Amino acid sequence: MKQLLLLTTLFFSGILIAQNVDFLASLKSLKSADEARAVADSLAMQLKGKYVHYKTKEFDHGYLRIVFTPEGMPEAEIKAQHDYDGSFVADFVVTKDANGKTYTFDKAKARYEALFPVWKHWFKPDAKPDNKTQRISNAEKGINYGFASRDGVWVISR
Repeated sequence: MKQLLLLTTLFFSGILIAQNVDFLASLKSLKSADEARAVADSLAMQLKGKYVHYKTKEFDHGYLRIVFTPEGMPEAEIKAQHDYDGSFVADFVVTKDANGKTYTFDKAKARYEALFPVWKHWFKPDAKPDNKTQRISNAEKGINYGFASRDGVWVISR
């Protein structure tokens, strides 16, 4: 019975990891700002705490930024943040070619406590909450992401 339970657990763990690998591979070729927003929404749903969409801005230099703030955060406090350090930010690189625009996930950032559940759910299901830099890579799928602290803010990045 224990072997059956172990095999079942390993089987479903493998399926979940495979699904995450497919999700991560898809982050390289999003076809619209709406798809990028859907990815940001999926990431934000895993944040610890309740966050709400604050704004989406596409910059002329090929960058899309989607910002979520903690629910109930006053506008004055949002504007007082240095580069939205108290919020959740998802950034995408925008490239243009003859077929239109492609959006590629570049990074997501927030405080460790808020962002670690995103890392664990979408990027590295076996991650341990140890406040240490972590990496995930899959050469076959072209996946290489890290989770690290940058000046007190945690970042998931390519």
